[in-house]
Amino acid sequence: MRISAVEVVERNGKERLTGLCGDFELWFEFPKGYGLRPRADAFVVAAMLPAMQLGQDIRLPDDLPVCPILLENLKQVQDIFLSWSESLNLSLKPIAVTGGDYQSAPPAKKRVAFFSGGVDGTHTYLKQRAHLDETLFAKGIDIQLDNDPLYQQALERNTAYLARDEMPMRAIATNVRYLGYHHNIGWNRWNGAGLASIALAGGVARCYIASGSSYAEMKIEGTSFVTDPLWSSRQTKIIHDGAEHTRLQKLALIARDPDAVKLLRVCWHDKTYNCGECEKCLRTMAALDVLGIHSDAFPPMTTQAINRIRRLRLYEQSQVANWQELYDKLKRAKQDELSVAIGRALKNYYWRLWLRQLDFLVLRGHFRRLKLRLAK
Repeated sequence: MRISAVEVVERNGKERLTGLCGDFELWFEFPKGYGLRPRADAFVVAAMLPAMQLGQDIRLPDDLPVCPILLENLKQVQDIFLSWSESLNLSLKPIAVTGGDYQSAPPAKKRVAFFSGGVDGTHTYLKQRAHLDETLFAKGIDIQLDNDPLYQQALERNTAYLARDEMPMRAIATNVRYLGYHHNIGWNRWNGAGLASIALAGGVARCYIASGSSYAEMKIEGTSFVTDPLWSSRQTKIIHDGAEHTRLQKLALIARDPDAVKLLRVCWHDKTYNCGECEKCLRTMAALDVLGIHSDAFPPMTTQAINRIRRLRLYEQSQVANWQELYDKLKRAKQDELSVAIGRALKNYYWRLWLRQLDFLVLRGHFRRLKLRLAK
């Protein structure tokens, strides 16, 4: 995969770092005056898993600056993701990074964290705010690039909330998430690299990536305390933060700040602020209900919502772990209606998991191959 045409341009009063990763034009947009530099670091990190999936070496122009410390870190990143390849349902191959002008970027000062109003990001902000200079709200990550009304609504609410601490929020945008989709790699399989590439593009000194799973859960996924720090360069240190707490524990800590509870936005459906119907909304609503916390940002936990939970089809390990934690807590508290609904969703997941394992062990994957053929 050739990385080329890397440059910084001005567009609509913004600074944009842009370049080609193979046939995909990747870009990162920051406020004017942010000081972006035409370097390879962000592009190499963003392209690493797509290139491994294609089995193509990453080729850089000989005059394009790239951090040698980052390249050394990427050797270990490859070893880890190669061992995780099957678990991530990918077909990764070892690759090399060739070319480039080995030189580190100058020292930076900005210390940042991503903030969109979600549970993980809010927890990291409340924990690390004394060590932050500003926050980044990235359009194109959990709000689509073409959904201006929702992004502006969330940006205004986030900015107003952070203003009480005199914490700046920088509105940025990127299409890095779509680079993975371009190569049939789901965001959850490489989101640590995607977020780290934004920090490298911005040339910040330190960037906190909020953990989506706790140390106790230890899942193989795109962002983790194992891999995130390895996306660091000499200039930019990537820190995976918050894995000491589960999602339910994070919500309990956030509840100490009523303004943060009012702000929470977790929905990925891009319909409204929180749709109250998707798995992530329902999971957060259930957690708030379990903890006895009210938030105007979500619809109430009604019988209709409980019925939706009962019919949920869970796929990701991180989803299952969060629902299992809620179920265990409800069972101890003997709250029946919601616990029965969650138990049904979990039972459905484990039943499907058992069938997949049976197919693999007894039928050697015949049923899965048949299902894929019929789906075409």
